[in-house]
Amino acid sequence: MHLPAYSFIYNESFTIFEFQSDGPKGPILKRIEFQLTSFHLIYNLVLGDVNLSNGKTDDFVTTNNLDTQKVLVTTIQIIYFFIDKYPKSSIFIHGNTPSRNRLYRMAISRFLQLSINDFDIFCLENNQWIPFDSNKQATSFLIYKKRILLLQ
Repeated sequence: MHLPAYSFIYNESFTIFEFQSDGPKGPILKRIEFQLTSFHLIYNLVLGDVNLSNGKTDDFVTTNNLDTQKVLVTTIQIIYFFIDKYPKSSIFIHGNTPSRNRLYRMAISRFLQLSINDFDIFCLENNQWIPFDSNKQATSFLIYKKRILLLQ
């Protein structure tokens, strides 16, 4: 994928990534966290702004820095980076509002579908995991690296 993205830094366990969003509201520090869930090798992806007063990730804030595409492309690059480090893991994505879920669905449709040869992508609809469909009103998404089965 050859679209503009932000440079990012990460911690030594490759579970926290930070980058700076640049736009009309000025520089805003963004963070992506991969939080291990109670399910084996499934990580929850949290994307938000860093609250400079307490250092925590605020995933409820709406930045509106007019760089959504660049933030989403950066997020996709970080997903690739994370999966490269943890190839047996899965990434769970769930927006905390219907508009965030819509944004994530659009991002997956637009950018991750370019990576269809690299990832299997599922969405949760009516409490059922189904193959990703951009027309479905999904509430959650699950992404993992394609497993190639070798037949002998």
